[in-house]
Amino acid sequence: MRLSEKELISLIKRRLAKSTPSEGTIVGPGDDAAIIAPTPGEALVISTDAVVEDVHFRLEWATGFLLGSKSLLSSISDIFAMGARPQACLVSLGLSSRIDPLFVEDLFEGMLKEAGRLGASIVGGNITRSDKVFIDMTVTGLVAPGAAITRAGAGVGDAIYVTGCLGGAALAAECLFGGRMDKGAVVKTESFLRDDMAEPQGDDAAQIALLSRFFAPPIRAQESLTLAAARICTSMIDISDGIGSDLREVCRESGVGAVIEIDSIPVFDRVPGSAATKKSDMLELAISGGEDYELLFTVRQADELRLHRLFRTNDLCKITKIGRITPSSEGLVFLDKNGRASGGFTGFDHFSKKEEGH
Repeated sequence: MRLSEKELISLIKRRLAKSTPSEGTIVGPGDDAAIIAPTPGEALVISTDAVVEDVHFRLEWATGFLLGSKSLLSSISDIFAMGARPQACLVSLGLSSRIDPLFVEDLFEGMLKEAGRLGASIVGGNITRSDKVFIDMTVTGLVAPGAAITRAGAGVGDAIYVTGCLGGAALAAECLFGGRMDKGAVVKTESFLRDDMAEPQGDDAAQIALLSRFFAPPIRAQESLTLAAARICTSMIDISDGIGSDLREVCRESGVGAVIEIDSIPVFDRVPGSAATKKSDMLELAISGGEDYELLFTVRQADELRLHRLFRTNDLCKITKIGRITPSSEGLVFLDKNGRASGGFTGFDHFSKKEEGH
């Protein structure tokens, strides 16, 4: 890195000064700490997440802009998963001497693009030297007291739903880490997400659609806020580690079990030739891969018709019923199309032997 720490901080402050502060920001980047005014009648929601070199990405194929997008979106997803709206972000960077200042500028450009779209602002952070590049982000949000949707409210008989489709981000990670997609495909994806290219066609379109699931996951902001306002969910979580892991968290916190019908799980289907894979493998990725950041939520059976009407009348994304909540004694069970239990679906674990690609 050719800039000193103070020069780099000045570069970042100049870039952030061009963004619009979120409501309630009194002191933003540049002081010892940010100051945010509390909002009367609302509770503060706080979450943190990190994106780490050689765990979530490799510098040989990632770009600053796309990593900025990914880090912001993966962090802010936790705020929406609580039914809250985001407010402010703090960014801590670990940077090695290999990093060019232009990479850092692009990193913040990616963050600011997504933060602005979702109603948040970057109010400060920290920089440190690190052998591995990392982006650690803390995000605050606001929610009406008692309106937050937690993991702890699912009840026996509730229906289990997911938004969108699953498995695309994990497949993209496999292709990137495995060398089946190169930097050229990543650069095209960045150009598309920057609105710098015409609508892609053919295999280019499929590659960009797949890589976008990894670098710019479809955060379900409006869906989350609509569900929270309707007070219809009994529990909710964003799918960051795969259904096999994240649904277990809901079951654990709610003191219940669950049955999932494997063939009902909606899988990503815009797969380019370079990433061709069997349906059974896509289902495995949808269940155990993670990084989709779609919503998994539960509703009472009596509210299902209302749920579908809510999504239809508000022109929200596709939702799919994939199972039901059962007594805790039954555990978490995955059933195939013949009604037989299938095992081995665990979800991602940061401390398992397979560390890359998440």
